[in-house]
Amino acid sequence: MLFNVDVIVDGDTATSNSCGHALHERTDTDDFWHIYARYEHGFVRTADGWKVCCVKMTPVFEQGNPKLLEESYAVATRS
Repeated sequence: MLFNVDVIVDGDTATSNSCGHALHERTDTDDFWHIYARYEHGFVRTADGWKVCCVKMTPVFEQGNPKLLEESYAVATRS
């Protein structure tokens, strides 16, 4: 979820700054990892419309298990 989005357009390029909250939860274990971050996006206008050309995420605060995604992937890919 992104919020407080501020966009600056300069010709065929644009930048945006926003805040974000990502919720990662496993329903089988009730384990979770929530991360709050600041995001910077770069955009370029093409013949097909605006395209994202870069993204920078800066973590600000997190709760829960930061290894949740890694652990979930390991469980899902076991033979």
